[in-house]
Amino acid sequence: MDARVAGRGAGAGRRGRRAFLGGVSFAALAIACWLPAPASAATYFVSTDGQLRSAITVANGDGDPSSTIVMTASFSSNATNLPVATKPLTIDTQSFTLFGSPGAGTFITGAGAVRTLELAGRFQGAGGGTSAAAVAVRNGAGVTNTGLIEGGPNIATTGGPGVDLGGPGALATLTNHGVIRGGTGTIGGTGVYARNGAGLLTNTGTIEGGTGGAGGLAIAANSATLALNIINSGTIRGGAGANAIGWLAGVTPTTGSLTLELQAGSVIEGNVVANGTAGGVNDVLRLGGSNNWTLDGGLGSAGQYRNFDRLEKTGTSTWTLTGSGDFAGPTDVAGGTLLVNGSLAGSAVTVQSGAT
Repeated sequence: MDARVAGRGAGAGRRGRRAFLGGVSFAALAIACWLPAPASAATYFVSTDGQLRSAITVANGDGDPSSTIVMTASFSSNATNLPVATKPLTIDTQSFTLFGSPGAGTFITGAGAVRTLELAGRFQGAGGGTSAAAVAVRNGAGVTNTGLIEGGPNIATTGGPGVDLGGPGALATLTNHGVIRGGTGTIGGTGVYARNGAGLLTNTGTIEGGTGGAGGLAIAANSATLALNIINSGTIRGGAGANAIGWLAGVTPTTGSLTLELQAGSVIEGNVVANGTAGGVNDVLRLGGSNNWTLDGGLGSAGQYRNFDRLEKTGTSTWTLTGSGDFAGPTDVAGGTLLVNGSLAGSAVTVQSGAT
C-alpha cells in the first residue's frame, strides 16, 4: 500500500500534491493511500519557501528512494537551514529562481551525516558581500549542482559568493556539473568561498569569479588552516586580474594546504597559488585520471601553478608537460606516463614500477 498523495504526472496528480503541501483533509489522504504506486519517484510542486520546506519533510518519508521538488514560481528562502534531506532529493527551479535570504543564502546542512541534494535550475544570492551567497553548504551536506548558482550582486561593495562551503561540523562536499559564479560588484564575488569544514570539491562544469572593478577568485580559501581538496576536469576561471584558486586577500596560510588533481578536460584560467610557507610538504599538484591531457602552465614561483611542494602523476593516463619554471619539489610518477616537453630541471623525479 502506497501512502503517497501523488506521484509524477499531470492534471489531478499535480493538483493533489500541491493541495497536500497547503493542507489536505484526512478523507483525501485516506483515499490517496489506496492509489497504486506510480512507476517513477514522487514529484512535489512548490511556489513558496514554506511549501519547499514541507515538501522536503514529506519526501523524506514517502518511501521512494529519491524524489524531485519542482518550483512553479520564483521565491526567496528564509535564513534558517532547510530540513535535512535523508535521501537523494532534487530541487528543480525550472525557469524560475530560488533566491537566498538577504545577506545569508539558502542554507543546506547534513546535520552531522552525509546527505545528497541535487540543484537544477537557477539559484541566486540576494545582495552583495561575503555573506550574500546563493547557497551555503554546511555540516556534512553533499550537494551536486547541475544548474546555475550565482552570488548576489552589489553595486557598492563585493559581489556575493556563488557557494559558501564548509563551517563547523562534518565535512561538506560539493560536486559541480553546471555553472557556479561569483556575484557582480565593485569587486567580483568568489565562485566558491571555502571555510574550514570544506570537504572534497569536484568540478566537471564551470566555476568562475564574478565581474566588477576587479574580478573575484574562482575558488578561495578563507582560513589559514584549511586543507583544500579539489578534483577538476572542467573549467576554473578567475575574474579579471584574479587568481583562479588561492587564499583570500588578507589571509596568509599557516598549516593550510591545497591538493589539486587535474584530469582530462581541465582548463584553468588564472594562477593557482598554494601555501607559500617555506618547508611545506602538503601542497600537491596531481595529474590523474584515465584519459590523456596536457598541462601547459608553468610550475614554480613565476608559473601558473605556484608554491606546490610535490608533483604527482597517477592513474593510467598520459600527461604531457609543455610549460617550464623553477619548481624544485619532488616529482613522483606512480601510474601512467608523464611526458616532459617543457622543463622539470630542478625536480628529482621518481618513477614507480609500471609507470613511465
